[in-house]
Amino acid sequence: MMEFTVHRGASVFVPRSVVIVNPPSKTQRRRLFVAGGGPAALQWVAGGMMASWVDKMSGSQTAALRRLLTEQGRTPQQIDAALAAMGDIDERPQELDIPPAIREMAESEASALALSMSETRQTLDDLQRTATGVRSTLYDNAYVGALAVAKFQRIDLVDRFPILNGQFGYTRGDHEPGASRLRHFNEKDGTVVVYGDLATTEALVTRLDPVAVLRWLNRQGHSIAPQSDQKLAYQAILQAIGDPPEASDVLADITLLIHSLSHRMLRQTSFYAGIDREALSELLFPTTLSFVTYAVPRGDFVLGGLQAMMEHDLHTVLDRMVFEEWRCALDPGCWESSSGAACAVCLHLGEPSCRLFNTRLDRKSLFDIGGYFRPDKP
Repeated sequence: MMEFTVHRGASVFVPRSVVIVNPPSKTQRRRLFVAGGGPAALQWVAGGMMASWVDKMSGSQTAALRRLLTEQGRTPQQIDAALAAMGDIDERPQELDIPPAIREMAESEASALALSMSETRQTLDDLQRTATGVRSTLYDNAYVGALAVAKFQRIDLVDRFPILNGQFGYTRGDHEPGASRLRHFNEKDGTVVVYGDLATTEALVTRLDPVAVLRWLNRQGHSIAPQSDQKLAYQAILQAIGDPPEASDVLADITLLIHSLSHRMLRQTSFYAGIDREALSELLFPTTLSFVTYAVPRGDFVLGGLQAMMEHDLHTVLDRMVFEEWRCALDPGCWESSSGAACAVCLHLGEPSCRLFNTRLDRKSLFDIGGYFRPDKP
């Protein structure tokens, strides 16, 4: 389903929709629950998603047994005794030390990412294991180098990305929440209706390097203790977001950075995947330092353009993100805009593709002095 605006005199009608990762099946939801749910998913993300999935992490077997024994009505003492008798299979991973409100938000986003990759996932490690000859050299050198230069921790391919598009109403006027009145769709009995479209498609899941994000945040004026370990850097970022996260300047800057990177990548991906720019869209998961670039579902057919790009041209896409012309034909006006250096020429996407209506974008976050793509100073 597409987002659009209809002009009627001085009024602008804006459809209101929601796009969420739809759990592939009850089996996969149960699998995540048994593995530890949101807390375990957040641990998986904090660890760089190195394990093939949440239930493959160190400590996941013990967590699953704890959850099953709890469901059976056993007390914590009985559970500890049972695990001790079994040899305490593995250690429980240490939870992140972060405020409750940001934990709830991060666990929700981490769970969505985990569910999206619960059935299919292709990593760079997978490509390297099966490649030979020139292709092996490409993955080992060019791909790894391009990821490092772009300051991305990883990019994974999901060829069965489960997506739900739901339309629940419309507003007139301003895009911002609270600035206009929502008119939701109703049945005659008053029941609110959401018109939904379930589909699976292909997607790229990109996660930023937490150490690089922390350094960038400090260059923006935030004071966060430097960290060289990725998990500790991620924890420090979540701590800096604080409580409530909705009012956090740190989270606002992270969202600006991730959204700008998402648009920059989508514009490059479109060309090398052979997919029209308006046929690609995005999902943002700021508290996990991640974003998703996915092909808009068209029935049950998946073209495979993102998979082909992942296997052949990912290094080129990343290099062009970092090094291709970053100035805008409308500079200096665009660069000096009070709303951010972004316009239809340089960074905007069509409204069907952008989840935030081309707000919270700024080329300066990437290319200005201290921008994300600028070399880090020791």
